[in-house]
Amino acid sequence: MDSERTVKVRVRKAPEELLSLLRKLGLSIARTENGYEISGPKSRLLVALQHIPPKMAILARETVEELRQVVGVEKPRLSHRR
Repeated sequence: MDSERTVKVRVRKAPEELLSLLRKLGLSIARTENGYEISGPKSRLLVALQHIPPKMAILARETVEELRQVVGVEKPRLSHRR
């Protein structure tokens, strides 16, 4: 299954709250020389992206964008209509 493929994402900086959330959702976080390496099954990364609160996503914009690129998820469209 493609969704169970393990992915690794290297990010330069990420807030501790985001790293903590990703750990709780089952992803591995390793400290590297110039940042962090986030790894885990692609399906878990998809779930993690859905659980990141909007405020945290704004604060950690670069990190969230890198995660989205690796998984292949476009930025969600904001719709004011319901």
